[in-house]
Amino acid sequence: MNYILGTAQFGLDYGISNNSGKVKKEDLVKLLLFAKESGFKYLDTANAYGDSENRIGEMYEITKDFDLITKTAHIDPDKNYKKNLEYIKKQFFESLKKMKRESVETLLVHNSIDISIQNGEKIYQYLEELKKMA
Repeated sequence: MNYILGTAQFGLDYGISNNSGKVKKEDLVKLLLFAKESGFKYLDTANAYGDSENRIGEMYEITKDFDLITKTAHIDPDKNYKKNLEYIKKQFFESLKKMKRESVETLLVHNSIDISIQNGEKIYQYLEELKKMA
């Protein structure tokens, strides 16, 4: 079994029981080192998680040994699907740049409705192309 550390609190005041807000830098360093020493293999992040991707990139010397999981940007079902494809690509490559990576282990569709809307199959096909690019 693999252990995955979620990173929403790296970049946002996230969580129903979160009283302390976004994780402070010194606590984040300790948390990442603990996760690394404890056998966590993955960091699960998303562009939608505030500045979590930036923080992962800023701490590259610690995070470089983790495989990354990120998510597609939320798309607008009212927009032309080609614009949505461009947006997904733009956000994905911006995420890679922020995290100082050339690729990620896994790309999740953040909102499942994104592939069930009209032209959802084209979005899926595009994700297959994106997979070859990164």
